[in-house]
Amino acid sequence: MAKSISVKVPTKKIITELKRARAEREKAIADYEKAEKAHAKAMDEMKSKVVAQVKNGKATVTEVDTYARWHQDDKNATTFTITVKIPKSVMTEPESPERPSTGRHEIEEISHAIRVLEMTNEEFVNASTYNAVIRYL
Repeated sequence: MAKSISVKVPTKKIITELKRARAEREKAIADYEKAEKAHAKAMDEMKSKVVAQVKNGKATVTEVDTYARWHQDDKNATTFTITVKIPKSVMTEPESPERPSTGRHEIEEISHAIRVLEMTNEEFVNASTYNAVIRYL
């Protein structure tokens, strides 16, 4: 039969670890937002290069479609979608940044847990409290 283990984890240590976990998540989100802006800029630059490659004759048009939609903005023009093929040796698409596995809601939950733990006078957290916050550590 398995023995149960009684472990006492200091509240201050849990608070410290939760603050570290929150900081890691905040940094990951900030880094992603920065990378996403850089990716958007790189995509805009790439679109300009695509047009230049078409003009230079280095791109092959593979498909042309009219862009049909229920509301036309300009009655004097038709919008086309053109698919082009450009060799990878000439140009490649910028890589998209990887989205963090956690979101802002989790940062809020960690912040709430920290606030509650900072209000307690208990030196150690009980098992149910520890089980509630362990997923963030």
